Amino acid sequence: MNRTVSIICGALILVASASFPAHAREGDESSVTSERPAALHTHEMQDGISSGGNGFLPGTRLFPSFPADPRRVAFSGGIRYHDDAFNRFHTRYGTDSHVLGKNKTFGAVSLGSRLPLYRWDVIKGRLQFNVEGCVWAVFAFKHATGWLGDASTLLNADYYFAFPTSYAYKNFAIQFRPWHLSSHLGDEFIILYPEIARRNVSNEGIDIFASYYIIPQLRIYGGIGCIYHSFKGAKFDPFYMEYGIEARPFDVIRITRNIFFQPFISAHMRNTQNNRFAINGNYAIGIEVAAHRGDYRPKMQLYFSFHHGPSMDGQFYHAKTSYYSLTLSFELI
Repeated sequence: MNRTVSIICGALILVASASFPAHAREGDESSVTSERPAALHTHEMQDGISSGGNGFLPGTRLFPSFPADPRRVAFSGGIRYHDDAFNRFHTRYGTDSHVLGKNKTFGAVSLGSRLPLYRWDVIKGRLQFNVEGCVWAVFAFKHATGWLGDASTLLNADYYFAFPTSYAYKNFAIQFRPWHLSSHLGDEFIILYPEIARRNVSNEGIDIFASYYIIPQLRIYGGIGCIYHSFKGAKFDPFYMEYGIEARPFDVIRITRNIFFQPFISAHMRNTQNNRFAINGNYAIGIEVAAHRGDYRPKMQLYFSFHHGPSMDGQFYHAKTSYYSLTLSFELI
């Protein structure tokens, strides 16, 4: 599996380096400020001096999201296959449950968004205060003869809230974020399997991230964070780091006057002290459709992704798993 992960990382870098248009270079303002942007995600940041406005509710974000992050704040729904993290939880008797058997098809949804609250001009660039929240939920899809008949059973839901402060200047952006995350097992899961030992996973932390566009179609980012409080019974070691790359190897394609289309590939990695810094890798390839209507620039993405590493779902964070998913997501900001 490590060889598979290495091949995926290498393919991302090769495609990114080999496919960019020769005319897209840092400092080439025509590729950024033209009517057709060079890259959909970078447009609002690199021409941020003229978009979004200052003051209350500016309407755009300064720090772009991470497309391959499984904890991206967005509205999304997808099908996940072969995730066995829920199959191997430890019962209160210390044994593995294997409750799902051969049924490893899940539904994964998220409901969330970022709201920019206030933006200031500073000496260079802009500073913005935001609020965001999201819930990520996982459901088990069962066959008619399987567990709970043909119902879709809620397994886990994670609730998140944060107050990010972001700064952007040209190709560079930085974000400081205090956050809260709590996890809850699904009621049906607990009722059907009362032997599961529920853990109260509730954390507060802070982190700081930096993002840089080497050229309009190639972005790198990374950050470090600290979990400074967690509930007794589900204690987390404090340190974690996340980093990744986003590549858009083809020019933006205009669909209509204000609607644009662009393929993307991305990798998002996470290492936590709580899991002995094991690599949590998420790799995505897909398409993005974006509307540019003044300051309102919503985005829709359809992408295929692969996850390998510790689970991101609630109290199953120690369970290593690999799965594939197909997701449709929407970002309003």
